[in-house]
Amino acid sequence: MQATKVGVLLAGNPLQCGCIRQELVNNQGKILDIAMARCKDDKDASIWPLSNAPSDSCRPEPIIPFGTSVVASVGATLSIFCAAKTYSNQLIWTLPDKEQMMPKREQLIAPPTDSPDHLYGRPVTTGDYSSSNSVQRLNATAEQLRFDVLLPVDSGTYQCAIKQDKHVSHRTINLTVYRPAIIIYPLEIGSHYVTVAWNASLSISSAHVRAYIYVKENGVANRAIMLSIGNPWYSYNVMRLRPDSNYTLCLTYMLGVNETIFETCTDVTTQAPLTLLSTLNLSVLFTLLIFAGLIALVCTARCLHRRFYIWQEEKYRSRMNQSISGQSFLSSNDSVASRSITYENNLPMSMSNYSNASSLASSRCTTGRRSHRPSRDLSIRDMAL
Repeated sequence: MQATKVGVLLAGNPLQCGCIRQELVNNQGKILDIAMARCKDDKDASIWPLSNAPSDSCRPEPIIPFGTSVVASVGATLSIFCAAKTYSNQLIWTLPDKEQMMPKREQLIAPPTDSPDHLYGRPVTTGDYSSSNSVQRLNATAEQLRFDVLLPVDSGTYQCAIKQDKHVSHRTINLTVYRPAIIIYPLEIGSHYVTVAWNASLSISSAHVRAYIYVKENGVANRAIMLSIGNPWYSYNVMRLRPDSNYTLCLTYMLGVNETIFETCTDVTTQAPLTLLSTLNLSVLFTLLIFAGLIALVCTARCLHRRFYIWQEEKYRSRMNQSISGQSFLSSNDSVASRSITYENNLPMSMSNYSNASSLASSRCTTGRRSHRPSRDLSIRDMAL
């Protein structure tokens, strides 16, 4: 059994051979009808056998998949894409300031001495962007030009050039970096604090960007408050301010320490310190009067209740004293009566004895009068005593 030969049939399909003629000749073993293959000339539309077709080098053509115009916000992470059809082609990026970058080992072409640092990934006041770090602010690869953090100076026209031997083809991409309409405004102002808020935040993906609130007095920043980039609450309460003073509060996004990406500010004046007289107004006075009236009413009610309670206590005690006095009087009468009865019971005995004694004395007196007169007087005097 004979094996079926696998290959490509090109008969009836004229090709634009041009720069691929040599590739077809090199792989003619895979073309089953190589003798019938034809090539078409783009210039005069003539048809040539593959073996007689003129050979030419392929012209490079940049591939831009996302268009030639890109718009992004400052601070964002962005890539503009451009690639060649074959990896053998050389890609060169030309920046708006006419400097060039090549994706060779993803390193930047050494910039001239007078070129700005922010375009070449050189250190930007922080170790995160040091030359030993593979992640830099601007990097070129074989398919894209990547901005780790977009700055306003990145706006401009970027040229992507593909070079193949003597042929060079290029395309341009316009990059527009805009400042978002972020506004900071005072939400509440006190004597020692100010609450500020803002309507939006930058879309930050880079770890090298920090957000701060700068407290400036007389144009000099005397305090920096670091915020969280991912904080969804667009407000902050600035404390420890002096009363009746002018401040400028700025929401600032920084790349590193000294490079400002975006800043929006507002001027505020703290309130004067609160005093008792400054807090008095009609509503406060009316409230104080009502409160004082209620306190006076409560005190009067309590005083009257206390007086009534004391009067009731005195009345009750007087009645109790009268009751006790009456009972004492009755008991004393009963005791006197019992005593009189006792004395009275004893009295007949005494009186009878006394009567007997007096009768006896009288008899004696009579007898004595008769016999002795002086003794009668003595007896009577003694009895009187």
